[in-house]
Parts: sequence; structure tokens; C-alpha cells
Amino acid sequence: MLSLNKPVTVGASALLASGATVTHDSLGTAGVGGSDLSVGGDLVVESGAAISATGKSSSALGRSKDSRGSGAHGGRSRRSGGSVFNPCYGSVYCPTNAGTISSFDGKDLLGGGIVRLRVAGRLTLDGTIDADGESRNVSNYSGSGGSIWIKAGSIRGGGLISANGGAGGSPTGAGGRVALYLADEGETLGATPSVTAYGGYLYSDGFHVPAGSPGTIYVETAADGARRGTVLVANHASASAGTQYVDFPSTLAAATDDGRNATWRLSGCSYLYVTRDAKVRDVWLEGSKPRVYLNGHKLRVRALPHALGNDESVQVIPGGTDENPGRIIWDGRTTLMFVQ
Repeated sequence: MLSLNKPVTVGASALLASGATVTHDSLGTAGVGGSDLSVGGDLVVESGAAISATGKSSSALGRSKDSRGSGAHGGRSRRSGGSVFNPCYGSVYCPTNAGTISSFDGKDLLGGGIVRLRVAGRLTLDGTIDADGESRNVSNYSGSGGSIWIKAGSIRGGGLISANGGAGGSPTGAGGRVALYLADEGETLGATPSVTAYGGYLYSDGFHVPAGSPGTIYVETAADGARRGTVLVANHASASAGTQYVDFPSTLAAATDDGRNATWRLSGCSYLYVTRDAKVRDVWLEGSKPRVYLNGHKLRVRALPHALGNDESVQVIPGGTDENPGRIIWDGRTTLMFVQ
């Protein structure tokens, strides 16, 4: 096991062989540090190898202010009783914050740490890159997922990238934040490797049902242009309807324009919680489960109007008042051509 606690550069290609693990030391309450690796050529992470920051953070940024509650990060988290929430924090585009430790009468579960990875060539991932919250087979509330920020020419392989909330008792920790930048022309992110930022699983259900809010996964290709990629918000398919909110815009530790030029795509039990009047490039709700809670605010979408989910009247919740409800404003531009 190799601990990287300061930036490290490898000038040529590199191989992380099966059985090897790159990690970093535990982070304190400020959540500063993490692994920072730059590779001048290709990087191969074999099956059975890992770049891991799971359970490495004691950050208190998204922690409950009372004695009990799970950790927030890319998604909101709940405090004891379920009616009060800890807000999201951190950047969609540039995730650099550690996950948050939970609060449970001193029996706290740690959040995920921080992984930064730059690969000049191809990243072939058959192993894992993870920054999950700590999981235990106990009733303790759990911490949130951390941050993974990868820039590579392309990404291939059958491995896993995850910044999931920790598993434990309900409420479980929220998912963290992942950002993937693909620099080579024509490259896209395929079905593999798998990329997740799920809310934490419930130990009482055999770790099969997520009970925490999902985090965010940002994917940007060369064709997208800077800050014009896609934000994916998705919980595991087994998640049931609940209080699984992702704030937009984030109200803590993020730039005011963070995520505004991206396309937001929600699937499964994932709820976009609009915190103020905001803009996005586009927004899509896949299927019948996702929701947009406008909370009386205006969400300006710079695209032509299209259907939102299976039933927009149910899946878009205006909030606000009868006199001043929230609404979506479609602001796409069309081009008229006149032929003489």
C-alpha cells in the first residue's frame, strides 16, 4: 500500500498491478489534502488494484448540528427524525471537498476522501477508484462520499469509479461528487467502467436498498466544450421514493455559476432541489421517478421545450405561493432561414 499525501508526477506511463493500493492518510475536520497523481503517458489499473480514499475523512462541513445525523455532500443528508436537512456543498465541475463524517452519539462513521488524477493518455481501469463513505453493519448513521476528479485522454476498462455514501442505519450518508474530463477528440464515456455516486445503503436491508441522497457525476468531452458537459444524478435502481435531494445551485463551497452551463440528467429516485433562481443548459427527467422541486424559484433552461419525465404535472413541483409559484422558463434560441 502506497500513501500519496502530496502531489506526485510520473513522467511516463504507469501500471498499478493487481493487489496494489494507492491511498492517502486520514483527513482532519477541515477535509484538506487527499491523493493527487499525474501520469505523463497511459495508466493501467489492473483488476484487484485500487486507488482508494474510502473512509478517509473526518470533515465536518456537511455534518449535522445536533447529536445525530448522516453526512451531506453531493446530495443532502438528514438529521435524526428525518425532517431537517443538511445542505449540499462543493463543486459539480471541480470536486475537491472531502466527504462528511456522520453524527451518532460519538459512534461516527467517516466520509470519503479526495482523489485527483490526471492521465495524459488512456486510463484503463479494470480495478477500482473509490472515495466512498465508511460502511459498517450497524445502526449508526453514515458519512458521505468524497470527491473524485479525473482528467484523461480517454477512459476504458471494466472497473468501477465510486463516491457512494457509506452504508449503515437510516438516514445513510449522501453520495459525493465525481467529475470526468475526456480530452481526446471523439471520446465518450461508455457503459464501462461503471461510475456511481449513490446514497448509502441500509444495513437492515442487507445493503440492497439505498436510503441516502445521490451525489453528482459530471462528464465532459472535447466535443462538449468547457463547462458544457452533462451532470448525471442517479440513485441505485432499487432506491424507493423518499427525501433524496440534490441542491442546485449548491449553497456551500461552490462558485455561484457552478453547473449552470451543463445539461442536467436525472434518473431513478433523484430530486433536484432548486435553491434560488438559476439557469441550466438543459434538464431531462428519465422515467417517472425523478422530480424537480422549484421552491418558488425560476429555473431558466437554455433549450427548446421538451417533455420532462412521464408526467410533468407530477414531476415538476412549483412550490412558492399561488401568486408567485416556481416555474421553468424555456429560453432556447431558434434560427430562421429565409430562402429567396
